[in-house]
Amino acid sequence: MHSDLIPNNTERILGEFLSADRRPPNGLDNDIDDGPAIHAAIAQGPGIVRIPPGFYRWSDIRIPAGVTIIGAGDATVIRPCNDHHPIFDQSGVGNWSMRELTLDGEALEPWRQRKDLGHIGLNIRGSWGFIVTGVRVRNFSGQGVCVSHTRLDTAAFCDGGVIDRLTACGNAVGICFDERGEYVTLTNSHLMRNTTGCIIHAGNVKITQSNIGSNLNGIVIADKENGSHGVIANCLINHNERYALDCVDVVNGMAINACAVFYGEIRLRDCQSIQIAHCQVSCAVKIAGDLANGFVDNIITDNDWEFEFAEATLVRNNMNAAGDWRLNRLPSGADRSFGQV
Repeated sequence: MHSDLIPNNTERILGEFLSADRRPPNGLDNDIDDGPAIHAAIAQGPGIVRIPPGFYRWSDIRIPAGVTIIGAGDATVIRPCNDHHPIFDQSGVGNWSMRELTLDGEALEPWRQRKDLGHIGLNIRGSWGFIVTGVRVRNFSGQGVCVSHTRLDTAAFCDGGVIDRLTACGNAVGICFDERGEYVTLTNSHLMRNTTGCIIHAGNVKITQSNIGSNLNGIVIADKENGSHGVIANCLINHNERYALDCVDVVNGMAINACAVFYGEIRLRDCQSIQIAHCQVSCAVKIAGDLANGFVDNIITDNDWEFEFAEATLVRNNMNAAGDWRLNRLPSGADRSFGQV
């Protein structure tokens, strides 16, 4: 649907509609299924649906094209009716928006013990042209946000979407770009105290200007269909307890530029054409396998960290406090540029 066919300029408030108990939701009784009220509100057509401060409960709500849902940030808390169904299920719909909401999965165990049981706060599948901004997802035994199968029936590149100012805390996974969840930008976001802050299985993903820290694992990248190539830039990846960056079998390439990576470990296993460049690195780095990767132009805090580089890894132009870093070298047997095998 083209955006010029969408505007309607209607605005309504959730309290104008009726919940399952045949009363307007007031944000005070969190045991009531407010799904009928939000469904009726978004069914009015393109426009804005405002959700006042309070606690609400529903599952499987699908925001239609042209509809924007706006809450009051941390003061508007939505919880699921069913743990095994997402609060919002944005499947096969484009040109929708969500702003200033808190989605709470109500998981009770300590966040370090949180398992991915498939509970999702916001499921975006086969969707495009969306804007998610100022949303907090917390306490999900699963993925706070899952993006997969961006609209791929177009002849060329597609308009995926933008996720801005996402705060993901206390989830098994903060956000997952799952299979073919492509052409999506995550920016100005805060992924903290999750078992894994971010998982990338999709190509054409851009993550920028975000704080990914104090998780067990910061970023995990592993190929699925069409690989997991993209860009991670201008991010702080700090105090992750196991891995700051864990990449396995990534062969389609990933550019990691101008990030500050402190603590945890950078680990690449059987990857190709991953370039870590222009970063501030104060953590262990281990790159294994027979394929070419690059570790170039970085500033190294050379404490007692362990560094292991496979022979195929280009390690060049890195600096530490003393100047030229002691481990700089070209791959054995060749004077070659990054990416040539």
